[in-house]
Amino acid sequence: MWEARSRWLLATSLSVSAFVAAQMAMFALKVVFGIKLPFVLFDYCVAWFRYIGVPISLPLMSAVFVSTLVFCARQIVREAVCARRFGRMLRRTADNRLSRRYARRFGFDRRQLTIIRAVAPVAMTVGFFRPRIVLSAGLLRMLEPAELAAVVAHERHHLRRRDPLALFALSLSRTALWYVPLLGWAEDKYRTAVEVLADRHAIAASGGGAEALGGALLKLLRQGRAKGMPTASASFADASINVRLRLLLDPRYSPSWRPPLDATLLSIAVLALLAALS
Repeated sequence: MWEARSRWLLATSLSVSAFVAAQMAMFALKVVFGIKLPFVLFDYCVAWFRYIGVPISLPLMSAVFVSTLVFCARQIVREAVCARRFGRMLRRTADNRLSRRYARRFGFDRRQLTIIRAVAPVAMTVGFFRPRIVLSAGLLRMLEPAELAAVVAHERHHLRRRDPLALFALSLSRTALWYVPLLGWAEDKYRTAVEVLADRHAIAASGGGAEALGGALLKLLRQGRAKGMPTASASFADASINVRLRLLLDPRYSPSWRPPLDATLLSIAVLALLAALS
């Protein structure tokens, strides 16, 4: 169930984003460069609004277009700056000896696992195209062997699925298409789904059971999240904590997947207006 729903959420969200982006590109080609295209839904939106008497104009549609580009660019720049700072921090604080030791212990390539010299507990998967697991020395000291194995198995699942890239794509869609609020709900649900899937993989692969995973999760929660970490990352104790803990206690628990009514109606209205024909 969780696997199928996570795939559905990701595919639907990215399809909606791609559809709106394509229409905006066609709109820009016509307005800016004068290239006439046979089917630009933004044109029909303007005509339909005028037909029903709503005072919408081409400048207003252009403002929506520009705001989308601005929010998209800001999110990309912000993430690039954060990733650059994080990369410098990794090079400065990486413990190469411990990294090689734990990479061999857990069967990773040297580039897939980095141990940093930090007191705060850190367990996360970062990177879009060449993801890596980042653990801190403070985490190694805090966790029991079974708990550490569960955390590593959890992050290994994120690594294999390239979850940071998918999470960044959804975050970018939500930020840029701020007028489609259902994308925010979809991103939150997707984050929950990938964390639950990683938890289940960890329980099956680590051998420590739900007790080891729950113990590690509670210890990291008490310590809090380390500062300065990238936003587009899959962090062990940074998403859907209540749902994950309840599922550890009751595997039969099924949280609601019903989207909020107001966000659903508003999103449908926006997409319908984009697809309206005069």
